[in-house]
Amino acid sequence: MHQENNNIKALRNRRTLNQKRKDEKQYKVNVLLQKLKEKRLGSYKIVKVHRYGRYDVEKVADGEGPLKTSTVAEFMNDFGRTEG
Repeated sequence: MHQENNNIKALRNRRTLNQKRKDEKQYKVNVLLQKLKEKRLGSYKIVKVHRYGRYDVEKVADGEGPLKTSTVAEFMNDFGRTEG
């Protein structure tokens, strides 16, 4: 009985999370973008596309942040466009 209640709660949580989830933006190699975190970390170029909205990126301009790193679509913004 206890396990069944936990399964029902997990199913409800999954449904709620999936309803609120936005479709991820798909990027291609060599696209310029801004990497976001708590603040903008600068301009990056996508060097490799992985499954599930994951990317390897490399810095193309001076500024904060690592030279090469991996990130996910939700932490990226098209270059020159600001989040509103």
